[in-house]
Order: sequence, then structure tokens, then C-alpha cells
Amino acid sequence: MNDSQRDARPARLGEGVSRRDFLAMAGLLAAASPFALAACGSSGGGTSQSSGSQSSSSQSSSSQSSGSQSSSSQSSSSQSSSYQDLTVWYLTGSPAETKYITTLSDQFGAAHKIKATVTPYDFDPINRQLKLAFPAGNGPDVAYANPDRDDQFVYQQKKWIIDLSAAAKEHGWLSRQAPDVTSYWNHQCCEDQLTGMPFDLAAVGWFYNTEIFNKHGLQAPTTFAEFESNLQALKSAGEIPIAGTGQSGYPFEQAAHALVERDKLFALLMHDASATFNDPGFVEALGYAQSWVRDKGYFQPNMLATSGTDANALFTSGKAAMDITGTWHNADFVKTAKFEVGFFPMPMINTALPWTMGGYSPNNQWMISSKARNQTEAIDYLDFMLGETAARVLWDNSDIPAYRFKTPLTPTSKVQGDAYAAMGKTKTGVFINNIGGYFTTQYIPVIQALYAGKTTPAQTAQQLQDNYKKTLQGQ
Repeated sequence: MNDSQRDARPARLGEGVSRRDFLAMAGLLAAASPFALAACGSSGGGTSQSSGSQSSSSQSSSSQSSGSQSSSSQSSSSQSSSYQDLTVWYLTGSPAETKYITTLSDQFGAAHKIKATVTPYDFDPINRQLKLAFPAGNGPDVAYANPDRDDQFVYQQKKWIIDLSAAAKEHGWLSRQAPDVTSYWNHQCCEDQLTGMPFDLAAVGWFYNTEIFNKHGLQAPTTFAEFESNLQALKSAGEIPIAGTGQSGYPFEQAAHALVERDKLFALLMHDASATFNDPGFVEALGYAQSWVRDKGYFQPNMLATSGTDANALFTSGKAAMDITGTWHNADFVKTAKFEVGFFPMPMINTALPWTMGGYSPNNQWMISSKARNQTEAIDYLDFMLGETAARVLWDNSDIPAYRFKTPLTPTSKVQGDAYAAMGKTKTGVFINNIGGYFTTQYIPVIQALYAGKTTPAQTAQQLQDNYKKTLQGQ
């Protein structure tokens, strides 16, 4: 999540949010079954498709729902004559997701006799645009955007977004999600304010082509030895083992979650001054990433110059056995791939540690602008999106909603079932790129130098640490 330098900094440990409290909270989320959570993923996580095109919802769209809307949404439709058109900026890298979010917005708009316009964005564009649009008063009424605590802290401190606590209490939103899902991102930035509401859960892991795996007698690995054996077998058979992009740090981050104590990962996200990338586990993880990309050639030859979109296309076209990316691509993979797609979490390298999945967290968050033309309308929109109608649409499109269904649903695809199961047996992780500030602006160039063999793992760890310290100093 590449942001420009922040003009405000998040609360540090000891300033209303303790590391112990946050880690305890994250542990509760990890301990819960995703079936109990109704089970993250753009941003947070990493998408690759840039978009600024608009998808306008039509008033003629069907308002039929498969679930129930809250009474507040239904009663507010009688006030629709006072409503104004609604603008929504939505962070996604998935065309399929854009389509069904637009369809849901169509349903809301038809019920309230307004036009709800959804504009999809990628990470960098939405971050830059919100920082310009919110203070100018020409931003969206509603945004589903980056949960990075630096961004939310700026939005909250400058009162660009509203505190949703009262609305959540009035409409019963907190009962629709596990408490630790709702509070995961807010706990990091905004103390007791509820500045955003999660929508779905996401994780980064390994998507695989079941046909290629079956062809070579391979199964989804559960140990690191099996994982490495699969990579070598695929390489020896002439397959491209992994499709990947040079625009992400996922190879390093997957290895880091398999090697480094979970508390140390979260300490970095919390800007703990004692946290360090010079930990031997991080250096070892950087070594694995460099080896997979450069030394052993497990990725496609032009990996550094490959975009995320092209890497995904390489996988869905059947030209690579695996893809390392996030579960927000589930719907697109199901729609695009001509084969059944599977998913598995990175096996632990240090088996003395609990199984932790990189990027496993609530995805981005719904926020309402303090300058929304009609905040009641915006709240009603969130009420609809946070209800069972929208949750079922997400589920039917292989997404994993944060909504808690009273009765667990049957997975609609293998990849959804695999990801759902993985969330049930692993602990939550982090997106290292979410550290923010100067660190985030330099993260990909530093990782690319490692991939290219221009720096050693130890040198890269020191660069990451230097950039982390600059972030703590306010850069």
C-alpha cells in the first residue's frame, strides 16, 4: 500500500493502545473458527489492477434480496424523497468483485429511488485521491478503502470521516461480526472510535492448478519439506512452479510468517521501537525469497517486470502451477481459470511456532465522509452492505464475508472452501507493507533489489530496519 509521506503519525505504544492488548485481540481472532466468524484480504492485501472507471448503478435494477435488510434500512426508504445520489469509491483489483458490488449498489439504489455510483480503485490511486478529495469536500460519500492505520489515523484526526460507533449501536452492526473482526484495524489507529467497518476477510497464500498437481502426482503440502519438494518436482518437469509479480513482497512475507514469532510481526505493525528486521528469522526469510526468485528459478523468468494482473493471467491460463496472491482474487480465478483452483496456506518452517498465515485479517473497511451529502443515506447504505443480503452475494462469488451467518453455508468453489478451512486452522497475520510512512514508499524497491541479487539478505534486512526507523521518526 504505497502512500506518500504522512503528515500525521499514529498512536504509539503507551498512547492509548498497548502492544499486549492488540496482540491479545489479534490472538482472539486467530483462535476463532472462521465458521464462527462467518469468515482478509485488498488491500488490504495487494491488488494489481489500476482502475478509475465508474460503474453507475441503475434505478431499474432488481431490489430482490436473498437475506433480510435491517428495519432501519427498510424504514428509511420512506424518506427517499429527501435522498441524494450516493457516490462510492471502492478499493478492489477484481473485475468480478466490481461487478457484484455494483449490482448490490443497484439494489440499494432501486429500493431508495436514488443512483448509487461505484468507482473502483487500486491501492495507490485511492490513497492519493482520498487524501486530496476528503479535505476539499469533493470526495465520495462512502469509501471502502485501505485499513492502513496511518491513513485511518489521518482521516480520523482531521475529522474527514465520521465515528460510526453510534450507527453501529443503533443498527446492530456489532452483532453481525465477531468483535475481534470489527475491532482489528480500528484498535491499531483510533483508540475507542469506530472509524470503519470490515466487509470481508482476506489472506495471502498459494493458489494452485489442481490439474497440473494431479498430472505430476502432487498434493497441497502441509509441511515445508513437501512444499520444497513440490517446487523442485514442478521445475524438473518443465513447469513454471509459481506465477508472481515483482511489485509485491509476498515471497518474503510468506517465508517471514513461517519463521518469525507472530508477536514480532505485529510489533512492527504497531510501530514498537524495539522491533527489528535484523532478527535472524527475517534474514532467513529474505534468503528463501531470494533463492526462490533468483537462484532456483521457481518463478517465471521475467518476474521482476511482471505486473500482478499478468502474473494472475499466467496462472489462470494454465502456464504456471501456482500463484502467490490474495483471496480477493477468488471470484476472478473461479470465473477465468479453465481448471479447478485450490488454495493452501504457507507451511511453517519453524514448526515450534503456531501456524500463522500472512495477510490473514479483515480486508479493507467501509468509511463515511464527514462531508457526505446525506449521512443518513450513507449509513443506510452501510447497513445494507453489512447485512445478510450482501454477505450472501459475497459468499456466492467465492468471497469470505465478515458477516456471521446463523447457519454455515456450503462453499461455492474449491478455492473458497480451501481458503475458509485455512482460516480455521491458522492465526492471523500482517501485511508488512502496511507499516506505513517512509518504510512503505521504499518497500518494493528494496525487495526488488533483493530479488535481483543486488543485495544480500542481511543487507536487505538492514535497509528495511533503517527505513522502519525513519518511519518511527515521522518520515
